[in-house]
Amino acid sequence: MKTLGQIASAVAVLILFLAFLPVLPAQIHDDLTGPLADANREGKLLLVDFYGDWCPWCVKMDESFEDAGVKELMKSGFHYFKLDVGQFDKHQDCCKQYSVEGIPFIAVFDPAGEVIATNGGYLDAANLTTFLKDALGKSGGKKEGKDEGRTVHPDIKNAFDEATRAGKLLLVDFYGDWCPWCTKMDETFENADVKELMTNFFHYVKLDVGKFERHKECMSYYGVEGLPHVIVLRPDGEIVMSQAGYAPVDEFKANLWRAVEDVAKWLESEMGIHPDLEESLEKANAENKLLLVDFYGDWCPWCVKMDETMADEDVKEMVARGFYYVKLDVGKFERHQECTSTYGVDGIPHWMVFDSDGTVLASKGGYMTPDDFKTFLLDATSKSGKKQAACPVFQMSDFEGADDAITAAVNKAKAMDRLVVIHFFREGNEADDGMKGVFADKSVAGAMSSSFAFFPVD
Repeated sequence: MKTLGQIASAVAVLILFLAFLPVLPAQIHDDLTGPLADANREGKLLLVDFYGDWCPWCVKMDESFEDAGVKELMKSGFHYFKLDVGQFDKHQDCCKQYSVEGIPFIAVFDPAGEVIATNGGYLDAANLTTFLKDALGKSGGKKEGKDEGRTVHPDIKNAFDEATRAGKLLLVDFYGDWCPWCTKMDETFENADVKELMTNFFHYVKLDVGKFERHKECMSYYGVEGLPHVIVLRPDGEIVMSQAGYAPVDEFKANLWRAVEDVAKWLESEMGIHPDLEESLEKANAENKLLLVDFYGDWCPWCVKMDETMADEDVKEMVARGFYYVKLDVGKFERHQECTSTYGVDGIPHWMVFDSDGTVLASKGGYMTPDDFKTFLLDATSKSGKKQAACPVFQMSDFEGADDAITAAVNKAKAMDRLVVIHFFREGNEADDGMKGVFADKSVAGAMSSSFAFFPVD
């Protein structure tokens, strides 16, 4: 059983690793790499204004940028960069890359250098405001590949950076000195168990919003409409917890734990599988199977005993149908040390099942009997996000004319490379109706989907 400190250390390592992975521009032109770096340092989107001094509509567009509402949006969310293209004799390659065929032309780039919004031609202040808000909305949306998250509001950007450097999650407490429930919430924060959780996992910041006259943009950005309000941000800036109102100790602890667990799962999926297993995962995906990894050592008597379990006919059939099986020899823990450390393998034998994206579906150490191991595999299969064919359901009418419907069903399942589960039931019988509910359960249906056919017989 891992201690709170060990869990916190593991999460911190993952946060720090993710934070210091370079944000590489997608295909941004060399003319814009400097401005993009400046935008990323400010935690903002990059807005590029392609213009020319001779262009009357560019001059008119400058008036739109001077509008008070536009300036407020620009200050909070955008790094503004004007690129003088002359009479299209300057920055020609850059203009070509972004299909700039006339000016004024504005483009918004996300932190990875991908274009998320463009507009050719003049925009008045109202339409420019709409354009900017749409761009901000898209910046928090899902992109191809890993989710880049959302821009952190400037009012808490420094605190967010401090949290990331410390390998912790940023927790922001929006409060006001006049608010009695904020004072009550302070008592929750002073609880010993809450303080231990906060120390291990969170960088805590109190943001005094006065009587809602301060940090108005920040409150609006995070949907804060009353006090107290507590949010927790993931390392990519996305909200992982948003608690409106006072929470007693037990409720608040549960909320914090959920946030930590959700972030740990997200970090795991962002990190992907360990390099020692990348090739095996690719092969598993090519066969549309889950990856089953056996961490073992030739010297280990329980690993040898586990080979007997793997030789069981039912186990062999289950593994062959749904899993790509790999044995990883860790020696006497002098091999694959980084991999075993990543997955908390501190003894052998140890078994793990991975989904197609490298997410851990199941992990268990020690010897397992054939029945225990089959249960382990079924549990992993039921958690898989891999799309699998639905379990075929046979009906008695499928076998009209057959001398023996049961034999016919078995043969049909065999031809489909499946086993058949036959459920004998009596309509209206309470116990039998209960079993129907069991077979309809999502996890059971998921476990049956890859290897079985179902034949209910009244």
